[in-house]
Amino acid sequence: MTFPLTGIENANDFYSQHYLDEVLDNDLKDLFTRWAEEGSAAPPVRLRQMAGDYLKLRDQLLKARTLEDRIGLLRDIAERLFGVLGYALQPETLSLEDGELPVLACYRGSDGHPALVIALAPFAPDEDAEEWSALGSRPLQAGSSELVLMPEDSDWETVASKLVFADTHPPRWLLLLGHDELLVIERAKWSRKALLRFDLPEIFGLRDDKLFRAAAALASHESILPAEGATALLDTLDGNSHKHAYGVSTDLKYALREAIELIGNEAIRHKREVSKEKVFDRNDLDLAAQLSEECLVFM
Repeated sequence: MTFPLTGIENANDFYSQHYLDEVLDNDLKDLFTRWAEEGSAAPPVRLRQMAGDYLKLRDQLLKARTLEDRIGLLRDIAERLFGVLGYALQPETLSLEDGELPVLACYRGSDGHPALVIALAPFAPDEDAEEWSALGSRPLQAGSSELVLMPEDSDWETVASKLVFADTHPPRWLLLLGHDELLVIERAKWSRKALLRFDLPEIFGLRDDKLFRAAAALASHESILPAEGATALLDTLDGNSHKHAYGVSTDLKYALREAIELIGNEAIRHKREVSKEKVFDRNDLDLAAQLSEECLVFM
């Protein structure tokens, strides 16, 4: 499994790209082995089995004319997708310091505060399907007897920043589902808009087992919110990503220093043995400064 995988975007380096390319597959090997033993009950297999239902519901949603119909179909997609990923949906109106927000589910920690929130990113009838994005869509308005979207200046990117993550007790995780995207957002990485984006038509359309395994590993309940006392897989991957990035940086630092020394020494050898210059008759400091600058430019 090598990134970038078609259908899964590591937006703004949610994990270091080199880690995803070179190490992630090995870190997920034990999980994939366990899933292989589970057979048809494993999340990747169940994702493959729901591909037809998803594509059918998405097609119906895009043809639906009213917001009510579109949201109803999006909820049908949510029930199937999040059910496969191990989440139990229980819609509620989440009370936050600066307002209320209708959500599909809110998982709370032992302190009673939100830990993970799942919400819909609906496709409004007046939106262009080609320009739609989950972050650019508007959340549902709380407290209305009818299905109403928030004002146009209240898209999900704004609401996530100013309402959800700005709360006194903000959730750590926000999962947004639209007809074409599933976003996994972590509060600490949101300041640089880092997230994992799952392109659902690509994933379900290609029906690639590697994609299903990767999607299940990176978005499932057991990977993000494991049983109490266990370490979340995404936290383990994040720690491994940082360690790997640090190791690569350290290796590069010493490799760069060695390369510059080799280039500098070769330059001196060439001047002395090929050009027959008496290099040490020059001002040593000037020569050293010139060599250092030219070696860095060359590298």
